Amino acid sequence: SAGIARQLGAQQAQPSLEPMAVAAPAAPGPAIVSQHGAGSRICAVNLTGFRDPSLDGRYQINDQLRVAGWPTYWKDAGSHFMYRYEDRLRICEAFADGQSMFPQVVLATDHGQVSPGHAYMSYSLDLHGMWPVWNEFSMGKWFEVQLTFAISSS
Repeated sequence: SAGIARQLGAQQAQPSLEPMAVAAPAAPGPAIVSQHGAGSRICAVNLTGFRDPSLDGRYQINDQLRVAGWPTYWKDAGSHFMYRYEDRLRICEAFADGQSMFPQVVLATDHGQVSPGHAYMSYSLDLHGMWPVWNEFSMGKWFEVQLTFAISSS
């Protein structure tokens, strides 16, 4: 298992950092940054730096629960899950009002009705390449957040 920790987010697209190159996955699951080699699979992701600390933590792969054909990643505490839809990673509550949110997310993506959840990652393009940018919904609006993350791959 390989790990990598990098500071990524707002105001960090600097020439000293290597841009992330995403390769097409060789097996089902999100593609992984080129530093891990094409075809590697993300087994777990540790995220820290959200405004809401309940979003911080380790998200472990669950190959059985899929959204739009991609495996999901579940927080160790079971409070949130991360899924890929189109070109974004999104983080959603696992339960709201005592009900599982997972079936609702699957149904929404099947019908092209996507909620960004509590946080999502997209890419920003500059002269140095593509950079991941995380956004978090807090206090009624979206904020760019600077995260530290570590990836475990197979």
